[in-house]
Amino acid sequence: MTAVRDADGETKGLSDMGLILLVLLIALLLGGLGFAVHLLWIVAVVVFIAWLVGFAIARGEGAGGRRWYRW
Repeated sequence: MTAVRDADGETKGLSDMGLILLVLLIALLLGGLGFAVHLLWIVAVVVFIAWLVGFAIARGEGAGGRRWYRW
């Protein structure tokens, strides 16, 4: 691709292409980051529910019983 000179003699074309590529790259990064954060929230909720179930099971066995985790 060759650079095109406008009426003022400034090169145009490559800088516009670079700007477009930069905007697309930023959009891809932010989109990927948003997906990763959403996925991490889902994982955090699943782990929290598993912790609540484990906490309820441990309390149901009695205060002196064996626990599958240690605080």
